[in-house]
Amino acid sequence: MRYAASWHGCATGLSSGTAPARRPDLAEAHVCFDGGQDLRDDPRKAAVPFRRFAATRHDRRQCRPTSAAIRSRSENRVDSSRSTLLKADELGRIELAVRDGRTVVRRDVAAARWWARGFARRAAAREARALRRLEDLDGVPPLLGWDGSELLRGYIAGRPMQQAQPRERAYYREALRLLRLLHRRGIVHNDLAKEPNWLVREDGRPALVDFQLAWTRGRRGRLFRVLAREDLRHLLKHKRTYCPQALSARQRAILELPAAHSRLWRATGKRLYKLIARRVFGYWDNEGKGRIRD
Repeated sequence: MRYAASWHGCATGLSSGTAPARRPDLAEAHVCFDGGQDLRDDPRKAAVPFRRFAATRHDRRQCRPTSAAIRSRSENRVDSSRSTLLKADELGRIELAVRDGRTVVRRDVAAARWWARGFARRAAAREARALRRLEDLDGVPPLLGWDGSELLRGYIAGRPMQQAQPRERAYYREALRLLRLLHRRGIVHNDLAKEPNWLVREDGRPALVDFQLAWTRGRRGRLFRVLAREDLRHLLKHKRTYCPQALSARQRAILELPAAHSRLWRATGKRLYKLIARRVFGYWDNEGKGRIRD
């Protein structure tokens, strides 16, 4: 499996000579921590597949609200008197709240505009599927509940990237490792260009939030590899902003060659997206917050 090639080149951040003239594919970009050995040197290792986390009907049914989950909502109510509004827009409300003495992040889909409620519900269900598949992965908030109108996830203390501005090499090494583990479980984030989706925790380590656009199908085909490479490229863009001296020649080559769909997006749909995001939803990509709706 080509995706299981290696991560050493991106993880070390060391320059390895002149950047290759051809496009580096995902197999070159993702290097596994295997004693520093590039697995492409051993085709037997490169052919060993990762465990597949294929999305099944059972997985999708798990993320649909059940009658028991809806009934349990009244038993595990969030203390609204101790909640802090983080974001409110046409897709609903996001609050920092307390449940059973535990700080949680609450996404209220029921508060979305009527015309956006269907999309908001599907996005929240997608996030629930992703978080369930990433359960127990350090650096990703745990899923605490999803009943079709309210999603609860754990709170990770830290600051968004645009505020913390991480400039240590160690942060990006850990971020690459976290991204590798995410992809090994068959999840692509798909929204890592936004700095607010990267957190710098209190101990300086990275964390990821906001999985509403995540790829959760689990199949690791060609499209998966293209999207996973874009996840990596977006992380390297942030590294270029805050820690450019740590970029290797291979990483610079990845930055210079975005995927075809990314180039098409920048040439066509990105302007329309910005127009809708700013005029309708009232936020900019790097702000990490929406308009507080009346």
